[in-house]
Amino acid sequence: MEPVIDIIILSNTADIKYYNLLEKCIKSLKNSSNVKTNIIVVESNSKLKTKKFKDLLKIDTVIFPEQDFNYNRFLNIGLKECKNETILITNNDVFYENNTLETLYRYLDTYDSVSPWDNNITPKLYNERNIYEGYEIRYNIAGYSILTKKSTLDTIGNFDERFSFWYADNDYAMSLKANKLKHALIGSASVFHAVEQSHNLFNEEEKIKQTTGAKKIFEEKWK
Repeated sequence: MEPVIDIIILSNTADIKYYNLLEKCIKSLKNSSNVKTNIIVVESNSKLKTKKFKDLLKIDTVIFPEQDFNYNRFLNIGLKECKNETILITNNDVFYENNTLETLYRYLDTYDSVSPWDNNITPKLYNERNIYEGYEIRYNIAGYSILTKKSTLDTIGNFDERFSFWYADNDYAMSLKANKLKHALIGSASVFHAVEQSHNLFNEEEKIKQTTGAKKIFEEKWK
């Protein structure tokens, strides 16, 4: 049977700029791949409930959580809607190139979790488009785009909701490592990440507060 990939996108469509980013992300996913997808958007802007948001974007499911934004909590909410063995977690400011999903999917035969090469950032880290196994953020694990398995997530458990934004990808990396699950950055699978567009939704005080608190929780958890 042809595989279907569940795709979870966390979004805050605060204005037309962020709507356009989300729309471009979704179109790139649909246009870059022949793999069947089930697209789930977890949207923070509850004002869009009255709009034909789902129909406009041609997505399968849209969820408007009643809680305040929390990255890992919203991922857990999205996971409840997943029905398939393969799951892509992606930022709304990531744009997928041709055959990216097919390429990543093939490597799940070897790895428990994979991330794509980012044409915007990864060339500054590596000179060659190879396969880079490991658990280091950006060098191996790209929090903006992770293709994983339901069985992998079953092993590590729900995402830790103490990480409301920063250190969520670090915690995922350590969870994989602690359970001896293999991850790799795949150089032949390409995306373009419009870096930190979503970060601009936070003011400087909120960024400092979230970063400091998350770092303390992370260090205590994994010391």
